[in-house]
Amino acid sequence: MTWIVLHWVFLFICKPHALFHAITAILLYIFQSCVMKKKLQWKKDLQVTLGVVLMYIGFYISGELWHFSLLPFWGISIIGLRSKIVTVVIFGIATGLVLHFIVLKEVLAHVIMNIGRLIRIRNVTLNTTIISHTILAGIGPLIQYRSIVFTRRELLAVISTIHMIDKNERMDIFSLCMCYTHFFALLVPLLHLLTLNWFNYYENNHFYLVKRQYLFVIPIGILVERLIYAVLGK
Repeated sequence: MTWIVLHWVFLFICKPHALFHAITAILLYIFQSCVMKKKLQWKKDLQVTLGVVLMYIGFYISGELWHFSLLPFWGISIIGLRSKIVTVVIFGIATGLVLHFIVLKEVLAHVIMNIGRLIRIRNVTLNTTIISHTILAGIGPLIQYRSIVFTRRELLAVISTIHMIDKNERMDIFSLCMCYTHFFALLVPLLHLLTLNWFNYYENNHFYLVKRQYLFVIPIGILVERLIYAVLGK
């Protein structure tokens, strides 16, 4: 758990080139095919793969980690945890205010990052790491739009990514740690106190959406309002 948090903080502070995705994927593919004698399974854990890809893409768009601190709001509202309406409203007001004062690119990154983390419900395996980082090797450089470099930062990013394989992680604790990556997000832990057990409910529901619930209307409404404001405010 600790290493995964440190990995993302390292990416945030050092900003290695997305080239490290390609190097990671190549090294792990050689290890899996030549040493472990296993074939790459493209259709295995597609949801986890998508989650990893979305997390990195959103991060590359925004360059910030504090977006993850509001994960409980997206989790509770999209999953539809019952008896959490008051929490969703309070979190929704806070999230709406935050999204109101950032540019649309940041809003897009915010949604992508949180949805990605929300659907990444299992540990990242060797096979999933290879597939996700192969995809990111093609997408990452296009978003970063930087000259290709390979320094100690990229090497450390490769080592860190490999070290994360099969590491356990709770998304609620991960989200709480991200509150300390930006000054204004230091107040978000107060909102986390309202729903400390949201991940347990999600896990107890076997990571399925709650049927016949409509809390997802709240985040959709926030995004629609932000889009309307962006269009009419010009």
